[in-house]
Formats: sequence, structure tokens, C-alpha cells
Amino acid sequence: MRNGISAGDLHLKLRANGVTRVGEVKRAVLEQNGQLTVVKFGEDSVHYPLIVDGQADENVLSLVEKDREWLETSVAEQGHQISGIYMAELVHGELVITPYLKD
Repeated sequence: MRNGISAGDLHLKLRANGVTRVGEVKRAVLEQNGQLTVVKFGEDSVHYPLIVDGQADENVLSLVEKDREWLETSVAEQGHQISGIYMAELVHGELVITPYLKD
């Protein structure tokens, strides 16, 4: 596996998420804390933050098949800069931005 997890460990983590067959899995992400986030076919996708604390997450951009240029353009269209964003998520194909509060 790409993240260095054995098939046995993956199977254990999938069972812990209520998955009985690998074919049920649309997407699985091994989180930084070792937990496995699973989205099954027919379920809504998990909303991952593309921007956290004014920093773009290149790994998440890759996961959702977007690039930094797309992100910068989308952020600018909403009148913001990446550095001024507390958090931004892709929800049903739309970039939802939560900017830092202004004093």
C-alpha cells in the first residue's frame, strides 16, 4: 500500500469503520493520527480543509484533484487571499471560505 500500512492492518481498520468488503470503499484516507477515514460508495464525501490557518494543503488539493492555481483563482474570485483565510473546504464542488475575523 502507498502509505506503508500492511493488508492486515488495513483490513482491521476497515472493519473498525464498519466495512466488510474492500469493494464498498470509495475512498480511504490514513490520517496523521493513524486513524482511517472511510467514505463508502453512496455516502457523501468527507470535506477536507484545503486551507488551514492561511496555508494551502497540497496533499488535500491532490486528493480532490485540484491544484494551487485553481485554489488561488477561486479564493481571489471571492475577494480573499490564501493567507487571510482561517479555513476553506470544498463542499459539493464549491469552495466554502471562513476568513479570519477582522479587528
